[in-house]
Amino acid sequence: MIYLSEVNKKGLTLKEVEESRRKNGKNEIPVKDPVKWWSLLLEKFEDSIIQLLLMAVVFSVIGAVLTHEPLYDCIGIIMAVGLAVGIGFANEFSAAKKFEKQNQLSGDFKVPVYRDGCLTQVLKSELVVGDLVVLESGMEIPADCKVIEGECQVDESAVTGENVP
Repeated sequence: MIYLSEVNKKGLTLKEVEESRRKNGKNEIPVKDPVKWWSLLLEKFEDSIIQLLLMAVVFSVIGAVLTHEPLYDCIGIIMAVGLAVGIGFANEFSAAKKFEKQNQLSGDFKVPVYRDGCLTQVLKSELVVGDLVVLESGMEIPADCKVIEGECQVDESAVTGENVP
């Protein structure tokens, strides 16, 4: 673990900030097109288990027609496929919508950071690689960061669905 006393407490200079911004770009998540529900639904049918079950439906229908048996097995398999696809689609669609909403709500906010030897506040979008950011309890993490002093637990439930920090 690296302690703050061992790190350049002054942070980046203005020249280093400009150089890092030029080299690495802005601190922004690229805006993606909104998720289309039908593309998410079609993705569910790319799963090999679902494809195997659909093949089982085809063979079940052929077998039932040739033997003049009822289509009970076929109906059961179709219901299982529908249930699996429906649940998977609902979970993924919900997570995608929450992620889009979170990105819209997060906006640009001021972040405490060391620059030129002073603790100052800069907009989240003005952070660059190498900045010394001061994180406080309950704060949204403004960028990919390496913890150099202290401990950190992150609640990613809005993005990953997991409820454990």
